[in-house]
Amino acid sequence: DPAKIAAGVCGCGVADTDTDGDGTADCNDLCPTDPAKIAAGVCGCGVADTDTDGDGTEDCNDGCPADPGKTDPGQCGCGVADGDSDGDGVADCVDGCPADPAKSAPGQCGCGVADADTDGDGIADCVDPCPLKVGAATPGDINNDCVLDWLDWLAFQQAIGKCAPAPGYDVDADLDGNGCVTNNEFKDWYTIYYVNR
Repeated sequence: DPAKIAAGVCGCGVADTDTDGDGTADCNDLCPTDPAKIAAGVCGCGVADTDTDGDGTEDCNDGCPADPGKTDPGQCGCGVADGDSDGDGVADCVDGCPADPAKSAPGQCGCGVADADTDGDGIADCVDPCPLKVGAATPGDINNDCVLDWLDWLAFQQAIGKCAPAPGYDVDADLDGNGCVTNNEFKDWYTIYYVNR
């Protein structure tokens, strides 16, 4: 070896060069161009193996390098715990009903109340005036019990001749909406009753 008179650190035929000037010859330096490292470590050459938040995961592999409680943003992001109070698999930070394990959004009925739709008409029972009958209220159903029957006949009889705002006036019996319940409206009601019975 014309360049050496002794083996040196790297041996004969290999220069004892220290490219990064870290005090370790390139032949023994696994990161010869990184003055801060002589081995790749967890993050590799050129990237410090720093753990900013002290959670045991180096920043290069930590999705939340400033959050000691997380190494991945999860559903809520760094700095916010992915708590799930109701255990439904949806984190509280994005759960519209964090105390209701059956819902993650309020729906038609709100949290804590199921959006059941017994009659399958698309209107939840909690807001459906006739939860056992498809559609809105039954035409001619004066007493709003979702059934067209003799009780509606009775309610109509009691409202005939009454005008708003007099006692006994029933807006549901005022089929033409003119503010008075008349015999003509009773005839119309009876036609509805006859057709639907």
